[in-house]
Amino acid sequence: MGARIRLLILVVLASLGAVAGIRAHKQAEEAMLQAPPPAALPAVAAPSGLVAEAVIASPDATWRKAQLAIGGVLVLAPPTFGGILAAMTHVPDLAAVVDGAAPAYAVVDERWRWVIAAHAVNASRAKTTAEANPTNVGASGAWILVGSDASAVTDLGPYASGTLPTRALPKSAVFANAGGAAIAGPLRAEAERRWTKLRTFLLDKDDEARRDHNGRAPDLADPKPLVAAADAWVSKVIANASGMQTAELALDVIDDDSIDAHLTLTPPHDGATKAWVDSLEGGSTTVLVGTSADAIGTIFWRSTPPERESTAKDFGDLLGTMLGTRVPAADEAKLGELLGAVAKARAGWSIASVAAGAAPGGFLRLSTNDSKNMTTALEGIVDLARKPAWTSWEKTFGVTKIDRAGAHATATTDGGPTVQATWVAHEGETDLAVGIDAQSLVTPPDHTRAIGADPKVSSWLRAVGGNVMVAIIVRPLLVASSPRTDAALVAFTRHRDSVEIRARTTGVLVRQAVSSGKL
Repeated sequence: MGARIRLLILVVLASLGAVAGIRAHKQAEEAMLQAPPPAALPAVAAPSGLVAEAVIASPDATWRKAQLAIGGVLVLAPPTFGGILAAMTHVPDLAAVVDGAAPAYAVVDERWRWVIAAHAVNASRAKTTAEANPTNVGASGAWILVGSDASAVTDLGPYASGTLPTRALPKSAVFANAGGAAIAGPLRAEAERRWTKLRTFLLDKDDEARRDHNGRAPDLADPKPLVAAADAWVSKVIANASGMQTAELALDVIDDDSIDAHLTLTPPHDGATKAWVDSLEGGSTTVLVGTSADAIGTIFWRSTPPERESTAKDFGDLLGTMLGTRVPAADEAKLGELLGAVAKARAGWSIASVAAGAAPGGFLRLSTNDSKNMTTALEGIVDLARKPAWTSWEKTFGVTKIDRAGAHATATTDGGPTVQATWVAHEGETDLAVGIDAQSLVTPPDHTRAIGADPKVSSWLRAVGGNVMVAIIVRPLLVASSPRTDAALVAFTRHRDSVEIRARTTGVLVRQAVSSGKL
């Protein structure tokens, strides 16, 4: 007990020290902001292999806002930008040398070397610190240069300290950008490398499982076609993204709890990427406001008629390939036909949610231009699954019997709960729910239990505008039965001649991600 009390006292003292540090630095920061800017250095050309460059307009202020917003162990970290650089590089002198009230600049090249140029409190201290730490610290006038290694300081430092400071400061706290050559080259290569690593892992797991079962194919479905479909989709996304002319990322801590990220991708004036951007059709997210706030995750997306038809065909073909000979070929063809009917009955937008807690399950809301045909297609899909030819396959995941009465179906499982499915047609939309209590999932929530009742979510939806292709709302703390319902929010939007990804999260969620090792 005594050890716990001592630890608690240390944490409280550290927290008080961080707050005191904020107050102590405030007056000095205000004075520094009035001081003349660093002496100008000669501007130089961009270094060979430049990938990205960034600026932090007010490093100390931005770091302190993030520190307080995220909290947790971050409160125990150094309270200044110089202190962070000192901890990163194991050069303690940097904490007292870096002027955190002046802008700092960063550069990364294709070899993933990096350098940060920060204004020093004076040129002599910068020079002395650099001479004592030549491995990864350099000096150029009143600039202190901190890099991944000595070559990065030499090759990238002049551009970071001489050229970047000549540009106007951005409005955001942190701003980074990359050009077309970097996007199509090193950034694309890195994205492809990461996806290849994940794809190889998934396929190796399948091979491992087959070896463990004497080469027998999986009971439910073959995963290789699913991985191949994912590979085609990822390749398409990478191809579209790598054709962009510029990428700009802005980060801000907008209040004491929220962190915003805004990525803008601008295509060239012509070509395949420009044609893809021009083909995108977004719209209003008004229908999201009435969805349940109890969902762990909700995704909203819009699609065109050709996209819906193509997706239905691709999904039917994928299911057929994954199922193989587990069900009759005629039934697979019928399933494809029914999915096509669903696609033709759909309109522009769709919403899907996953709920946990007392009534776990999935919810799908489809805008509909033909409710009758939509209902008929859904009934046909359930009746197809009830055919005797599907029985042996369904038993592999515990389903022993499927019944349907009108727009309601039940699946009896071997020793488990009965799973329900319910679909309801409204004017202009169809709701479908699958779960232990499907009816509760299709029942509209009262306004206090809807997403629109969360002021942070509703303000974010207003901020992203009305030309949204995809919007995602995730509440991971609901899984842990936390009293907080913080949401992580992501939207993919079209804006004039560019596409944008806008995200917002809270400091609590960042802290949870850090503590769980996911960041």
